[in-house]
Amino acid sequence: SIYGDTKPLWVVDGVVLEDVVDISPDQLSSGDAATLISSSVAGINADDIESFQILKDASATALYGARAMNGVIVITTKKGRAGKNSIRVTSEFTMKMKPKYANYDILNSQDQMEMFLEMEENGWLSYADVMRSKDAGVFHKMYSLIESYEDGKYGLEHTDEAKSGFLRRYERANTDWFDVLFRNSLQQNHSVSFSGGSETSKFYVSTSWLNDAGWTIADRVDRYTVNMRGDFEVTDKLTVGIQTKGSIREQKTPGTFNRSNDVVSGNYSREFDINPFSYALNTTRTITPRDEDGNLEYVRMNYAPFNILEEYKNNYINLDVLDLSIQADLGYKFNKHLDYKFTGSMRYVKSANEHIIKEGSNVVAAYNAGIDDPVISDANKYLWRDITYPNSRKISVLPNGGFYNKETNTMKNFYIRNMLNYNRIFDEIHSVNVMLGQELKYVDRQSDYFNGYGYQYNKGGVVFTDPNIIKSTNESGFSYFGMQEFRDRFVAGFANLAYSYKGKYTFNGTARVDGSNQLGQSKSARYLPTWNLSGKWNAKEESFLTDVEWLSNLSFRGTYGLTASMGPANNASIVYRNAITTTPYDSEKQNAMYAASLENSELTWEKQYETNIGFDMSLFNRISLSVDAYRRKGFDLIAFVRTSGIGGEGWKFANYADMTSKGIEFSLGTRNIVSDAFNWTSNVTFAYNKNEITSLKNRPIIYDLVKAEGGALQGGPVRGLYSIPFAGLNEYGLPTFYDENGNVTTQVYFQDNAISHLKYEGSIDPKITGGFSNIIEYKNWKLNVFCSYQFGNKIRLYPSFHASYSDMDAITKDMKNRWLMPGDEEYTNIPVIASKELYDKYGYQLESTYNAYNYSDQRVAKGDFIRLKEISLEYRIPKEFLNRFGLTSASLKAQGTNLWLMYSDKALNGQDPEFFGTGGVALPVPKQYTFSLKLGF
Repeated sequence: SIYGDTKPLWVVDGVVLEDVVDISPDQLSSGDAATLISSSVAGINADDIESFQILKDASATALYGARAMNGVIVITTKKGRAGKNSIRVTSEFTMKMKPKYANYDILNSQDQMEMFLEMEENGWLSYADVMRSKDAGVFHKMYSLIESYEDGKYGLEHTDEAKSGFLRRYERANTDWFDVLFRNSLQQNHSVSFSGGSETSKFYVSTSWLNDAGWTIADRVDRYTVNMRGDFEVTDKLTVGIQTKGSIREQKTPGTFNRSNDVVSGNYSREFDINPFSYALNTTRTITPRDEDGNLEYVRMNYAPFNILEEYKNNYINLDVLDLSIQADLGYKFNKHLDYKFTGSMRYVKSANEHIIKEGSNVVAAYNAGIDDPVISDANKYLWRDITYPNSRKISVLPNGGFYNKETNTMKNFYIRNMLNYNRIFDEIHSVNVMLGQELKYVDRQSDYFNGYGYQYNKGGVVFTDPNIIKSTNESGFSYFGMQEFRDRFVAGFANLAYSYKGKYTFNGTARVDGSNQLGQSKSARYLPTWNLSGKWNAKEESFLTDVEWLSNLSFRGTYGLTASMGPANNASIVYRNAITTTPYDSEKQNAMYAASLENSELTWEKQYETNIGFDMSLFNRISLSVDAYRRKGFDLIAFVRTSGIGGEGWKFANYADMTSKGIEFSLGTRNIVSDAFNWTSNVTFAYNKNEITSLKNRPIIYDLVKAEGGALQGGPVRGLYSIPFAGLNEYGLPTFYDENGNVTTQVYFQDNAISHLKYEGSIDPKITGGFSNIIEYKNWKLNVFCSYQFGNKIRLYPSFHASYSDMDAITKDMKNRWLMPGDEEYTNIPVIASKELYDKYGYQLESTYNAYNYSDQRVAKGDFIRLKEISLEYRIPKEFLNRFGLTSASLKAQGTNLWLMYSDKALNGQDPEFFGTGGVALPVPKQYTFSLKLGF
């Protein structure tokens, strides 16, 4: 899919898991709070998993139909076993290590202070600017002391010597924000399971508790799970299985609002972003969280006092997730050839997201900042002016209390599958299997939100709402509460026929019809037939190879079929939306209805023809090789298309885009040493993929293609990264660029759809991925070393260059090589720190110029890396020792994860090639060490 969902389908014990909320690929990397509930498998206890399998080719995914185009991950959980009752206990202790500045390209406090003093000489950081600036650090503190007068003296003398002495302390501060905001935290995960039973009645019960004290000082997680399963042979013909699963997650994270994109200046932003990782990377090291006496030290953010430690106490999110499911499995064997299987499941999920914003937060302070200062008042967008009195001064709409914002998502899901299976062998050489099945899915989702104003946390929760905040909200066209409901209905029928001759030649065919209420009204659009044909030749069974001893196995296989997915559109019928008209005065507002999307009755599934060929080979029972090659041709992909405009809709979603994808995958396993006491095995995996959009009539703007998440363009990959061509620095040290006509300019309009001049950098997604591992076993010891790698993708570097800086901004080491004087443009491509005079000359346009530099070909790095992903050492306690304590098994394991980035592009300067630094709730994967103990009774 180009714009639709690209996540794989998760199937647990035969039941497809639905996501509580639908998150687009761009949203997954946004850092928004919704990503915390985007995973359908977050409530599964890893100790309950018996096995998992990744299905990718059309043959393997055929039984799962139209939703399996992006692959299927099949998880099978543990069952009870007949025999003596057993108890399994697992305890894991994981230490997450905090980041270090040594890995990142950030100036120390001395170098930053030197740069701030240069900015002061260039007209920035003056008293007039700093005292009325939105964000300010050390210089604001200095000027505040200079103007303060108490007990007959000023807080700081207005002399160069006094100011230098004041700044010296902060020049030497070199605050380690990673040390302040992160900690070497401990995560615990404890699990207990009970299993046993007889041949006709088996049970499995487990429970677990995960506690993460928080990698940062602002987050923590507790998760509780329970799993109860019983499998019963009621008669020789009838079997019944019942399973109940449940999980509760309680999580705390820093408060965050959703990210927004500014396509005018080419920037994305997040109001009141206090993500610890982003704060550590983007905040100057010249300020300190506490003063010399240990008291909290405040700077200015959003025109209001700010201290990051104080903010975490007063601005946070509490997330609670309840996930319950009941599943029943029934099997009936009519005879030795024919059997029937039924699976039914009901799942209920509810998540509650409470955003607590107390009176002591910077958010609340910003809604009250600058009331007595006309300059700040006019600049502060959080203050409000009554439009009925246009000459009045702005006032606060939150004079009392804080915010209590709550969002709730619920999902109720029913799933039913019936299967009839016939299996018979004729004359001991012909094996035939016929399967017929039916599937039904019923999903109800509800999302509601409420923004509470004036909740007084420091006065027992008494609500004191200023009516002006309701009025200002209405004027902005927003509502302070709302609710939406979504209904998803899905039905499918499928059949499978498999034939094998002597185990040498196997043929398989699957046909399936899927129907959904999300698509067009016409039967040809709503119902989609998919199919697959596959075959396998077990060459080793041929007479001319059976006696070849060095050849342990040789088989060839191939598949061809049609798969599909839903796509991102839902305008099978015309989509109407209700709204309130936007007018200056409340008395003029009224209900309205508008057509959000015109009807597309022919809207249908996104489809894909897929061809796979491969072979499996084993030599000497020591070397195994598996190779697969595939080609996929996607068509009827949903994308925006330009219309004639009749009906009032210039662009609409339609099935017209095409895409091809091809690749090869192989895995090589070797048993290097095999003996009774010592074994050494190795495994290498390699995957290559290339995709290309062959038909797409969209007209993207510049910003759509140059942003870090990449964009879609005909002739390029699904997520291609493009750059504005850099033309060097001009005589003022400002970056210049080539436009579509080849002219050199400093002006870039990110909303412009003239994109022919953009430079194609490469795909955001790697072309090559894989890993290699070595497992060494000596008696009761087992050592595993695993490395992962990827190559062939490009990454947009963090946007660290700006037209203006405050003394709150962190600055990268690149700035040491910046333009300083005329002639430097011959030796450097790092732009000047613009003077106040230069900024006033070009105005807001300069912001776009510097953002264009952030999105230029100078700010791109290769995403190639080799990472030492994991090292583990396990010791299995000898049985003779276990018998003394009544144990059946015991093992100890030490493991290190994400240990060493062995190779990456130097241009990344510490930026993790696998992480989008988007703020919000997003955090990179830390280096961590795990110690685990497993006991069996």
